[in-house]
Amino acid sequence: MKYLLDTPVFLWWVGDSAKLSPRVLDLLKGIDNEIYFSLACVREIQIKYQIGRVDLPAPLMDIIQQQHKQNGFMILPMNLMHMQALTVIPNYHADPFDRMLVAQAITEKMTIVTANKIIAKYPVNTIW
Repeated sequence: MKYLLDTPVFLWWVGDSAKLSPRVLDLLKGIDNEIYFSLACVREIQIKYQIGRVDLPAPLMDIIQQQHKQNGFMILPMNLMHMQALTVIPNYHADPFDRMLVAQAITEKMTIVTANKIIAKYPVNTIW
């Protein structure tokens, strides 16, 4: 299966946080799963780090490379099909990063790994 991580899930994984559900921990450790992290989430973390809302144990690019090498996490770039999908999804909330994640998951037929109940309102598969 193909899974797309929400930003908090990625940060909790990197921080070895107990906030991850047992189901998500099993999913992230599963060798048959394709785990993606959106370029939009990379930008979200950069912004939050710059304004002091996120602490990182290492530079973000180092963390992403480490997760790719150790766990096979892949970056999902943004493209025009994702932007088009943004024009047709409902506007349940104004968070542009969550909306991009939803658009990408719909377009790429992925399940979003998230604890965010607002994301679960969109016409997209979620798991927590």
